[in-house]
Amino acid sequence: MINAVKHGNREDRSKHVTVEFTLAPTPKGTRVRMVQTGFPGLRGWFVLKGAQLGWKQMLHSALPAVLAR
Repeated sequence: MINAVKHGNREDRSKHVTVEFTLAPTPKGTRVRMVQTGFPGLRGWFVLKGAQLGWKQMLHSALPAVLAR
């Protein structure tokens, strides 16, 4: 969120960023779905792509390490 507000919207309070998390049970645990919206223009597209890469890295490497503790 901080990345979106600071770099995507440049702290313009008239622009809004929404992050929606949906949790759903699965046979193996819980499915987490995240949808981010509110990244205007070309700059916003790059900010969104950067955020997506960060979330992917966190969910595939950092989160399993935390859960294994």
